[in-house]
Amino acid sequence: MTLGGEGVHGYAMPPEIVERIAAKKRGIPAHNRGTNHSEETKEKMRAWRAANEHKPRLGKPRPGSGLKANETKRKKGLAVGGKKGVKWSGEARERMRAIKRGCAAPTVTPLMIQTRAENMRRASQNRSRPVVCLTDGRVFSSCKAAAIAIGAHRASVHKVCSTPERQSIFGLKFMWAP
Repeated sequence: MTLGGEGVHGYAMPPEIVERIAAKKRGIPAHNRGTNHSEETKEKMRAWRAANEHKPRLGKPRPGSGLKANETKRKKGLAVGGKKGVKWSGEARERMRAIKRGCAAPTVTPLMIQTRAENMRRASQNRSRPVVCLTDGRVFSSCKAAAIAIGAHRASVHKVCSTPERQSIFGLKFMWAP
């Protein structure tokens, strides 16, 4: 399950789609509207509440939420400095400067960039595995090379090689070279 339930976290539907879904559902009553709990169900609910009576927050909002929480946050904010743009004392500024100086990031040199690119290229070569096209007998140095040759994505070629369910791509069958 994802954060916030099923679906993409943080995705907001465009208003026209929301309106279209709402229009479809307008006039349709809820699935449980007009139904009442049976006496047996009501009795089970009463028994459950009685058994869980000792739980202090049952059915109550989580601590740290609601209007009181917002008031508490406001008071804490005022206690530690008030508004945004707090004026730090000279001593506090010096401490922060000293901390910042101690952990400064190294300056990036062209040699560092070149070395990193070379290391990444070598690592990529070490991980690549040769691939054979069973349809026409061609041998490729990697999935990427095979994908470029046939005009597909490298992950598609990798999937054909790795999973028996995926038989071919563009009518071509691939497998890892022995």
